[in-house]
Amino acid sequence: MRLILDRDPAFWSRVNEHPEVNPHTTLGQTDYDLPAFINNPRVTPLRSTNGGILLVDLDGAGQVVELHIMFTPEGWGREALMALTAAVEWAFGSGAQVITTYQARGTSRWTPPASFRFQQAGEFQLHAALGVELRSWVLTKRAWETSPAYRRR
Repeated sequence: MRLILDRDPAFWSRVNEHPEVNPHTTLGQTDYDLPAFINNPRVTPLRSTNGGILLVDLDGAGQVVELHIMFTPEGWGREALMALTAAVEWAFGSGAQVITTYQARGTSRWTPPASFRFQQAGEFQLHAALGVELRSWVLTKRAWETSPAYRRR
């Protein structure tokens, strides 16, 4: 799958405004400014047909990247999995050593696939500012390169 670097706020807003997507992307925040986030130079928005992956440079050097996945229901399944594979390749091919993401309690659909070798970084903990419990996941470049998903790509 080929992902496109796309900072078009209209596309991302359309995906984000879907009623089955928005509660999971904003986590209840009312002052969420998606266009500002998409246009932040530390964010790499990788678009697919029905959504995409947002990679955030956390350390300023591109070695530690936070991953956010955002797809409408039409893109759930194969499209999202193929896009995730391409985004992980993009990140590690751009110099990342670690990819991190998080999961809100009760959102099992957003659990990273085991075949990628993401590891839980801990148990669910309350994020006081958001009022939700989050669990972090981590994928190292070495784990990715020994994963079943890497071998199948």
